[in-house]
Amino acid sequence: MPALDPDAQAVSALLREAVKLVAAGHPAKAVIDARRAIEVADTVFGALNASNAAMKLITDIPPNDRTQEERFALLRHALFSLASPPAHGDPKAEQFTWSREAALVVISAVASLMAVRSDAGRTTGQP
Repeated sequence: MPALDPDAQAVSALLREAVKLVAAGHPAKAVIDARRAIEVADTVFGALNASNAAMKLITDIPPNDRTQEERFALLRHALFSLASPPAHGDPKAEQFTWSREAALVVISAVASLMAVRSDAGRTTGQP
């Protein structure tokens, strides 16, 4: 992901650290860093409206009628939700098994979403 400013560099640094944590055998910690990258990216690129209320409204829209922005908001919401249990230890978190592969899926998906958001910001001047 191109570094746009210090905050964008922080997103990149978190994702690089996440990959290092996977390599060191700490996939759950890596997922936490990927989640942090989403939070930082929201401040860098502008938050996609991914609140629970917004997700309910979006899912009520027939899939073929959803805008690209709405679809990316769903993806951001799903990634954040998937990456949240190791950070919070919610009741279901103990049932999660974070393998190397599972952590890399989350990291690569977050990196891909951030790249799209970064590119959209450069192309249109908006996130």
